Amino acid sequence: MPRKNIIFATSLNLLIYKHTNMRKLLFLLPILAITFASCDSNSTKPNSYSVDATITGISGSDVVMLIEDPTNPQGFRVDSLKATADQVSFSGIIDTVRVAMITVDDPKHMKMTSEGPIPPMPTQFFVEPGAEIKISGDVNTMHLSTIGGSPMNNQMNALVRFVGKQQVLVDSLVDILRQGQLEGVQLDQMRDNIRAEYMNLVDLYAEFVRNNDDADLSPFIIKMYIAQFHEMGKVKPLYDLLTERVKATTYGKMLANDFYESSETTIGNQAPDFELIDSNNEIIKLSDFSGRYLVIDFWGSWCKPCRISHPKLVQTVDKYKSKGLQMLGIAADKENDEWLQAIKDDKLTWQHVNAYTQPGTDVLSLYSIKAFPTKVIISPEGEIVAQYVGDDPAFYTFLETIYE
Repeated sequence: MPRKNIIFATSLNLLIYKHTNMRKLLFLLPILAITFASCDSNSTKPNSYSVDATITGISGSDVVMLIEDPTNPQGFRVDSLKATADQVSFSGIIDTVRVAMITVDDPKHMKMTSEGPIPPMPTQFFVEPGAEIKISGDVNTMHLSTIGGSPMNNQMNALVRFVGKQQVLVDSLVDILRQGQLEGVQLDQMRDNIRAEYMNLVDLYAEFVRNNDDADLSPFIIKMYIAQFHEMGKVKPLYDLLTERVKATTYGKMLANDFYESSETTIGNQAPDFELIDSNNEIIKLSDFSGRYLVIDFWGSWCKPCRISHPKLVQTVDKYKSKGLQMLGIAADKENDEWLQAIKDDKLTWQHVNAYTQPGTDVLSLYSIKAFPTKVIISPEGEIVAQYVGDDPAFYTFLETIYE
């Protein structure tokens, strides 16, 4: 069975791409290995916390708070309260710092998209022992709310202010794209613009880290906002800038673990072989693809960035398959029906495997997959020649160098 602590490419800021309803919102938070302490609204213990949010426009709405919980199959727990006078308060106990978020579950605040209504982007923050967290903002821009009440939240607030203008630009481009989709207008260039501006946002995250090498938040930023879009080898120089104190924090240690790579999956080495059962119940082996370039696409039906990238991926495969390009999709889906439906809906004509249904082969660990989508390119001789995390334009450029 694939590792439960794989970090999916669902940085909270990727909400601009991701969610179509509150059920899907529940797949936001990464599953991190932190000990959980259950909530107790009447606790007066030193490790109690409180969250007081004043959000203009939420009065009368259900406000949902998600907080990490590795003991829960989904990786977090959910609390919901109805706001009064644009205010809502949560409280409980916690034994360590834990990432959390709040958003609104109310039809009147949903944004309509071609895939259905989606909730407002959430406010992300941290619950910590003894913290009295204060949040203030507007329901239409909850992700830009002012946050305070603990060191981590003060740092998160500084980050939101630092990237705010670029985040607003990305938000506006996404709104234009969504409106065009509702009106049936093809805006392929707008998709490219969004990708470019989002990568500019990622660059700002990196700049924040460089300017704050002793901030406890910095390893979290690297792990959740930057590493999802770059190979770990390109991210490590940022980690090396961190102070030894920060490297010893909870998130610093988690980030350090990510730099481990199996010697078998290093670029330049032979790709590890496998034997898997595909969607047609046929056995496939890596050796079946020898003699031509193979792209292994690690994805999931739940992964919005994966799904958004599929039209261009389909076009690329159609363009180069006559020249020898081969594709294999390896998904991480707990629901077989949703996986198979996504293959059909996205018109993915190549072979597919669901990593979660394989009898004994942990192919995600075998290839050190930590984020989705990830594309691994294997040469005709079976050597790993490239790996791309996210919908990286360099992937398409690499194929052009091979076939054109």
